[in-house]
Amino acid sequence: MTRSRSSIAVGMGLWTIVVLIALRGVADAKSELQLIKYKMPQLYPESFDWDRKHDRFIVGSTVLGKLVTLTDTGAVEDFVSDSDLEGQSEVHGVFVDARRNRVLAVVEAGRGEFDPQVARLVAYDLDSKKRTLMVTLSEEGTQPYFFKDVCADNEGNAYVTETTSNSVWKVTSSGEASLFVTLPQYEILQSEPMFAQAGVSGLVFVDGLLLVSQFNSGALIRVKVSDRKVEKVKVADGLTMSEADGMAIRQDGALVVVSSHTAWLLSSRDFWHSATLVDKVVLEKTTYSTSVAVKDLRVYVLASYLHEDLEGLSREDFQIEEIEFPADVANNPLYLLVIVGMFGLLVLIWKFQVNQFNKSYTKKRISNAESLHARGSDFILVRD
Repeated sequence: MTRSRSSIAVGMGLWTIVVLIALRGVADAKSELQLIKYKMPQLYPESFDWDRKHDRFIVGSTVLGKLVTLTDTGAVEDFVSDSDLEGQSEVHGVFVDARRNRVLAVVEAGRGEFDPQVARLVAYDLDSKKRTLMVTLSEEGTQPYFFKDVCADNEGNAYVTETTSNSVWKVTSSGEASLFVTLPQYEILQSEPMFAQAGVSGLVFVDGLLLVSQFNSGALIRVKVSDRKVEKVKVADGLTMSEADGMAIRQDGALVVVSSHTAWLLSSRDFWHSATLVDKVVLEKTTYSTSVAVKDLRVYVLASYLHEDLEGLSREDFQIEEIEFPADVANNPLYLLVIVGMFGLLVLIWKFQVNQFNKSYTKKRISNAESLHARGSDFILVRD
C-alpha cells in the first residue's frame, strides 16, 4: 500500500512537471513572435521574400530602386549595386527562386501610378550577386502597363502579373517574354479610382497551378499552367478578400493572402477549385502591409508605409512583423501535450483518491471486525 501511494505521488509529480513545461513552451512560443525593426531612409518597400540558404530576407524598394538584405536582428544592407536600375527604378515583386539559387525582381523605370514605363524582370545569383537575367516586359510609349508580382515554376519559367490589363506574363528560362493569359475582371469592390483600376496583384505557383489575387474584387483566381484554363476559386461562405495583395504558400500547403488590413489563411482539398477560410488576422492599417513571406511555417508581413510615400512624406523606420493565426496556436502540439498532461494528472489524482478511500475503508472494516471479535469473546466468558 505504501509503495502504491509512493508511485502515485511520484507519477503526479512527474506529470505536473510535464504540464508546467508544456505550458511554459506555449507561453514562450506566443511571446517569441518577431518584430524586426530596421532603418533605411526612403526605402518604402513593396515586396520581400525569405532566402533560406543565407538566412535573410531580400526586400525591394519602390523609391530607391534596389534590393536590400535584412537579417532577424534588423541589420540591413544593399544586396547589389546595379547601375542600370538603382535610383531610377521602382522594385515591385520579389521572389527567391531557391531551386535555381536566384532572386527575381520586377522593376519599372520612372515613378508614377500606371504611367507608361519600361518594365523589366531581372534575376541575380544569390551567392555571387551577379545579374543573370534582364528581360524587357514593356517598352516606353506603349500602353500603360503596371507589372506587380512574380513567381517561378519548377522548370524555371517566371510569371509576372500586370494589373491594369488583368494579365499574367511568362518569361521562359531562356529569357523570352510573352503574354501568358488574360484574366476576367470580377465585380469591383473598390470606390477610389486608383484602387478600382488595380486588377491582379499577387501570385504563387503550386502543383501546376498559378493562384492569383485580384486587388479590386478580392477574388482568388486559379490558372492551370498546362492548358491556361481559368476559374475563380470558390471560397467557402462567399468570402471576398478586399484589397488582396501579396501571397505565399506555406510548407503545409496552406495559402496566406495579405491586404493592408487583413491576413487570411486558406486551405484546399480539391487542388484549389475551392478553398476554406482557416483563419484570419487583423493587421494594423497604419503600416500598410503589401507582402507576405514564409520562413518554414512562420509567417511574416511587410510594413510598406506606401501611403506615406504617396502623400510625399519621408520615413526611415520600417518593420517586418511575424503573425500567428489563432487556428495554428490551437493546433500547436504543445497544447495537445498540455491537454494530455492535464488528463493524466487528473487520472493520477483520481487514483490517489480511490487509493486513499480504499485504505480508509479497509482500515474501518478491520477495526469493526476486531470490535465484533472482542464482543464475541466477552459473551463467551460471561456464559462460562
